[in-house]
Amino acid sequence: SGPGAHPGRRLLPLRARGPSGPAAAASSLVECSVLEAAIGGLITGSFYGLVASGFALIFGVTRVFNLAHGDLVILGAYTGEVLFRQAGWSPILAMPLAGLPAMLLAMGYRPLLARLGEPFALRAVVLTFGISLVLQSGLHSLFTADFRLIAVPEWDRGLRLLGARVPAGRLFVAAAA
Repeated sequence: SGPGAHPGRRLLPLRARGPSGPAAAASSLVECSVLEAAIGGLITGSFYGLVASGFALIFGVTRVFNLAHGDLVILGAYTGEVLFRQAGWSPILAMPLAGLPAMLLAMGYRPLLARLGEPFALRAVVLTFGISLVLQSGLHSLFTADFRLIAVPEWDRGLRLLGARVPAGRLFVAAAA
């Protein structure tokens, strides 16, 4: 009761905290999911930036537009996956060795690039495109196109960043980029 109150109606005190119940939990979950997606997008973008930096570095040093660069990155990823899953290595130990086959392969086709005549840029693009196709076919034959999930190690369950859970390994990749 009070001024302007309707008879038979009781006024309830306002809560100082926000809404509660299933709607509030769903809203909180959506906010956290959007935040995790945004952080994941930034981390993925930083990885792509790191790959692009390698691409630009190779072009700047060798003056070769290496179309096999991405396939060499994937070769390293598959090598790391084999070392991690089948050989049982720690991801930290597998990371430095994962790039070794890609490096050896790139060093192997370097003499082919040295033998190219003019127009060098066009011939280098054609050569590296051919190497890219061979690499893609070989990797597809060896590893198939099946989708793979890698279980997150116990030590990388994640950190809280602005309320969202972010795996520490992904933060490491973003920091390296």
